[in-house]
Amino acid sequence: MPAGQPVKPGAPVAEAGIYRCNAEGGECPHYVHVKGRRFPPLPRTCHGDAWLLETSVRR
Repeated sequence: MPAGQPVKPGAPVAEAGIYRCNAEGGECPHYVHVKGRRFPPLPRTCHGDAWLLETSVRR
């Protein structure tokens, strides 16, 4: 998955990595998501609607 491609909450995580929400300003914290699990809902304080991959974590 290319960095910067938005992924909706509830979708399966295709690539393990560090993600942030897509809200403008990038003020939301970053989260680590594990491949094979599903993306959780965005934090209540977030004004975005999807997750964005910032850094891929490969093993």
